[in-house]
Amino acid sequence: VTIDPPDARDHDDAVFARWNEAGAELYVAIADVAGFVRPGSQLDERAVHLGCSTYLPGRVLPMLPDQLSADLASLREGVDRPVAYVRMQFDFQGQLESSDWGLATICSRADLHYDQVQDQIDGAADHPDSEIKDQVDALVQVARLLLGRRSKRGMLNLASEEPIWVLDNEGRPESLHLKSQRFSEKLIEVFMVTANETVGAKLMEADLPAPYRVHDDPQSERLATVLALTARLGLPPVSPKPSVLELNKLLNKARGLPSYEAVSGLLLRAMSRAIYYAEPTGHYGLSSPSYLHFTSPIRRYPDLLVHRAMRWALGDRPDKNLLSGDDLANACAQASRCERRSVEVERSVDRLFACMLLADRIDDEFEGRIRSVDTRGLTIALDEPPVHVKVPVEGIGGRWTLDPKDQTLADKRSGRRYQLGERVTIRLIDVNISARSTTAVLIRP
Repeated sequence: VTIDPPDARDHDDAVFARWNEAGAELYVAIADVAGFVRPGSQLDERAVHLGCSTYLPGRVLPMLPDQLSADLASLREGVDRPVAYVRMQFDFQGQLESSDWGLATICSRADLHYDQVQDQIDGAADHPDSEIKDQVDALVQVARLLLGRRSKRGMLNLASEEPIWVLDNEGRPESLHLKSQRFSEKLIEVFMVTANETVGAKLMEADLPAPYRVHDDPQSERLATVLALTARLGLPPVSPKPSVLELNKLLNKARGLPSYEAVSGLLLRAMSRAIYYAEPTGHYGLSSPSYLHFTSPIRRYPDLLVHRAMRWALGDRPDKNLLSGDDLANACAQASRCERRSVEVERSVDRLFACMLLADRIDDEFEGRIRSVDTRGLTIALDEPPVHVKVPVEGIGGRWTLDPKDQTLADKRSGRRYQLGERVTIRLIDVNISARSTTAVLIRP
C-alpha cells in the first residue's frame, strides 16, 4: 500500500509488513525512476539543474515532469509499476538481522491517506477491506517496534510543526494552522529512514560510490549557549559534547516549560546543516554511520544517483562507470546548493504569506510568546495567526543590553528583563510585503 497526504499527486513509496517466526519482515518499494531517467538524457539534465522538487502552498515545482512523477513512475493503486525495493528482516527487538534488494514490478493494493491510517490507529474507523485493515495493523506494529529500537539508539526528536496554509480561489492566504506530526506520519518516516540506512550500509559494504547524507556534530559555541541556558532553567546538565540520547533526555525534561519551543528552536539552530557528501562520515541526528537518501527519486536527485548505484550492484550497467571521484563530489555540492535554494524559496513564500495575512491588521493587538532574543530586539511567536513578528529594541522602550548566556534583554535602569518563553502583548505597526517583514511594539508587560 501507499500512504500519503490526501492531496499527494505522486506516490513514490509503497510499504508491506508481516510477522514471521524470526520477527518482523518489512518491504519498502520505491518508484523505479532510474529506469526512466538515464544518465546524460534531457530528463537527467533537468533533474541535475533543479536538484529537487520545491513545495509551495497549493503548488509544486517538480524536479521531473508531471507525466513521469505523477503518472508513469507513480505507484498508483491497481496499476503495475516497476520498483526498486529493499527487504529487511528484524528480530523481535527491532534489530536488523538481514536484508536484500532488487528490482521488481508491484501493484499497489490501496492509495491510503494519513488521515485514514490515523483513524484506524485511533480506533475511529477501520478500512472496509479486511486485508488492507490487517496490513495497516501490521505496519503499525512494526513501526512501533522500530521506533522503540531507535529511541534507545538515538534519533534527535526536536519539536516541529508543519505550516498548513488555507488559500482562497485566487491563491491568496486566508488562514494558517500548524500541524503536529501524528503516528501515521511517524510510521512512514521510520520506514523510510530505516530503508535509507539499510541501502547506505549495503552500498558501503559493496564499496560503491554514492552521495551520502551527512550531518556533523552540533556547532560547539551555539550548543554551549543553549546548554548554559538550560542549566539556568534548572534542567539537568549534559556533557559539552552530548550524544543524541542526552539531548533527547534534555528535551523531554524541558517539555511543559514556557520556554520549551524557544529552547527547541535554539537547539535546532545549533545543529550543523545536513549536506550531501561523497563519503559516509555519519549522521549525528540519526546516530547513523552510513545514511543516505534512497526513498524519493521522484523529487530528489541524490536519491536517483543512489538508485543508479544500486542498479550497478545488481548488474544493470548502462554506463561504463558510476559517478565517482570529483564528479560525485561536484554532484553532491550541486545537490546541496539546490536544496538550500529550494528551502529558502519555501521559507520566503511563508514569510510573504505571513505578511499578506497581517497586511490589513495594522494597529491590532496580538498575544504571543518570546521566541528569540538578540541585540536587535525580540521575535514573537503569535498565538493566532501562528506567525513570527519582530519587535525592535526601539519598540520596547528603555536602554537594553543582551545577555547571551541567559538569552535575555535587560534594562539596567529599570531592572526589567525579557526572556525566552515569556508571554507578551504586541501591537502591529508595520507590514512590508516587498521586504517580507513585520514590525510591532510591546504593549504588555
